[in-house]
Amino acid sequence: MNYDQHQTGSVPGPIAAQDWFLDNLKGVLKTVPKNKIICSLGNYGYDWTTTMPPAAKPRGGKQPAPKVLAAQEMSTQDAWQAADDAEAQVELDSDSLNVHFAYDDDDAHVRHQVWFLDAVTIPQPDARGASSGHRDLPRCGDWLRGQLAVEDMGPTDPCQSSDRPGAGAARL
Repeated sequence: MNYDQHQTGSVPGPIAAQDWFLDNLKGVLKTVPKNKIICSLGNYGYDWTTTMPPAAKPRGGKQPAPKVLAAQEMSTQDAWQAADDAEAQVELDSDSLNVHFAYDDDDAHVRHQVWFLDAVTIPQPDARGASSGHRDLPRCGDWLRGQLAVEDMGPTDPCQSSDRPGAGAARL
């Protein structure tokens, strides 16, 4: 389960930042043989509702950090729809390579901070693993709303349905 770097009980932030993802993967590969690993990836997001920042800078010049009021899991589709509905600019965080946006709900006097993973920004073990020396992970799972889809990443995978790597998939 290589996701939930930030979650409902935390402050807003990336679901699976690139460095965080690689560090977790490297740690697991030190103790677990690669043919025993299914690396599960996130395909969802979180919407954190926070207090609005003060309109004016307080004395001393430092803004207090927003207080998290609530956080809710949401599908990637719902995150894109929320960004569209709020006319919010979705941005790629250059450090984490996760996408996020924020918008203010003036009626409720709260700010929404949404971080999510989608097909473009979801961690890619074959690409990310290359830099860590673990390019050939055997299987990759995609966690989506309570279900894990396992896709084979090589010919030794029991989910393999043909001689072509990456051809088979199984839903657990």
